Order: sequence, then structure tokens, then C-alpha cells
Amino acid sequence: MTRAELTRGFFGLIDAGMPLRKAVARLAAGIVDSKKTAQVDLVMADIAHELQVRGHAYVKVTSARELNTALSKEITELIRLKTGAKTVEIESEQDANLIGGAVIETTERTYDFSIRGKLNALKNGVNNGEDRYIGKRTLE
Repeated sequence: MTRAELTRGFFGLIDAGMPLRKAVARLAAGIVDSKKTAQVDLVMADIAHELQVRGHAYVKVTSARELNTALSKEITELIRLKTGAKTVEIESEQDANLIGGAVIETTERTYDFSIRGKLNALKNGVNNGEDRYIGKRTLE
């Protein structure tokens, strides 16, 4: 079974009304049965991409500090604007090595608004052209 077949099968179950917990269990069994355990990250990326196509964006936000409600809302609006998603789900984690700001990862792109990213860009003489601001505030 290919990754594409696993993804189609998973969404077929969801579209047919199977509860998410059951569909995930079936997906996990399919991954094991088809010996795709080494590709589980790729299967999850395929599913995240399909969710985005369906209007749902899943983003991972790594920030120097815990996200507050206002910043979560700003990130949600940024992702809606950039991807056209109707709904946005944020998974957050903290990494003090970022110094300040955040790194926002979607299935399609990574937005680096971190102080560490800015310092690395200065060190390497690179300006990636991305607007590092969300709304009227910076992510620092």
C-alpha cells in the first residue's frame, strides 16, 4: 500500500462518518501492515497537506515563550490570510534557543520570525524577503 493510498483510505473513512479515533487506529494499522513505519512522518505530512486542501491548516509554532491568546489569534489570522484556510489548528512548543519571537511551520512553508533566525540571516548576509511582522506588532 502506498502513502497516497493510506491517505486516501484515511479520508475515505472520515468522509464516510467514521469517528476520528477509529479512523486513526485504522490508519496506524495500515501503516504497520504496509511496512511504512519508517515513512510515518511523510504519511502525516500527506494528511496535513490534504487537510489544508480541504480548508484546514495545521501549524506548528515554536516560540521562545508560551503563546498567549492574543498572539495565537494573530498567528491564526496570518495563516488564514497566507493559506486561505477556514480553520487553523496550532500546536505550540517552546524553545528558549530562539531568544525571542517564533517559527511558524505549515505543510507548505516555514515563517521564521525568531530573533535567532534574524541573527542567522544577518550572520549569513541573507534577507529572505519575508515580512517579519504580524499586524502592527512584532513577534518578539
